[in-house]
Amino acid sequence: MLGYSDVPILLPPDARSYFGCIEAKYVTAYLEDYVDSHVYNGRSLRSRIYHGEYVEKIDKRGDVWIVSALDSERAERSFTAYKLVVATGLTSVPHVPAIFQRPGAFKGPICHHKHFGEISRTLLKTPECQKVVVFGAGKSATDMVYESVKKGKKVSWIIRKDGEGPALFLTAPGRGSIVLDNGMEIEADVLLCGTGWSSQYAFFSKELTCSLGLPHHPDDDTPADSHLWHALLNVAEQQVLADFPILEHPPPHKKPEVLTTSLRMYNGIAPLNDSSVVFLGRAHLSNAFRTSEAQAIWATAYFDGHVKIPPKEQAQRDVAYMNALSRKRYPSHGGAGDYLFFELLWYTDRLMEEVGLRSHRKGWWADWVEPCLASDFKDAKKEYLEKYRA
Repeated sequence: MLGYSDVPILLPPDARSYFGCIEAKYVTAYLEDYVDSHVYNGRSLRSRIYHGEYVEKIDKRGDVWIVSALDSERAERSFTAYKLVVATGLTSVPHVPAIFQRPGAFKGPICHHKHFGEISRTLLKTPECQKVVVFGAGKSATDMVYESVKKGKKVSWIIRKDGEGPALFLTAPGRGSIVLDNGMEIEADVLLCGTGWSSQYAFFSKELTCSLGLPHHPDDDTPADSHLWHALLNVAEQQVLADFPILEHPPPHKKPEVLTTSLRMYNGIAPLNDSSVVFLGRAHLSNAFRTSEAQAIWATAYFDGHVKIPPKEQAQRDVAYMNALSRKRYPSHGGAGDYLFFELLWYTDRLMEEVGLRSHRKGWWADWVEPCLASDFKDAKKEYLEKYRA
């Protein structure tokens, strides 16, 4: 289930595994080895990575992309390129509830799970930290609860009654406690937030965010764009329901408030009006290794000119259909139009087909009954080179 197609993950004999799921430390070691062992034109992948860089702004002047960044010493530097790949994914910018910024907010340490590794080695080891409050209902919150309990802390885990995310709460003035909306007061030495991530790209201007088709506030659309995409989505939703009638009557579910437009990119990767930039890791799918490998192959072919998106009107209809499928198939999570968690096979098949490569590569019977993994693409690079670089 894990690992890229060219190098399998090798586990020690005593490694614990549960239906293909392994401890994170083995994935970390695998990725560390991967960037060292892959060398191109005399340079490893690791040597091409700038660590400790913070991207402040990305702009485009003419045909040139300009990435403005601060290094670890806060010194400014910039990078220029004719092609841009944005591969920051959806787990880079922490989402912390706005209530913590209000007057009278909790004054003690507040930690998002992005930084929990550091906190667990420092603050949670101190005798002063005994009462831990964890907000959130997902895996990251579960991990923080488990690790805090293992360290002997008294843990209060706060979840909304519907089971989706943290409960509403009010912070008590000063340090040391919070008050829930039901009046319950909880003492705390530290607040741990398993509250997810922001999917916005702060380094793009509002104008670029809109023109590239990234999710944005509906008020930022022009009246013409707003009318166009509203009409496209209405037609697409009817087509999705015609293709999959069962989606017209979903089971009871939470109806989240959608605050942004949908992702308006072809295959969730390519903007419709700029062929010099792609976004990888934006779509939600079930296997990141297989998805990332298929997206990388597609993006390479796209930049090489071997894949072209359809004419604009057809591309818009395709995008609207994917948005509508996401919304109807996943009514609680698909509002942004990029949630296709169980569509891994369909999605990666589509990408490989557009490149002109085989997606089903194990044999007719194995392709029917065995899991679809990144390892299926083992010879895809060779096939690509033979097809296009001969």
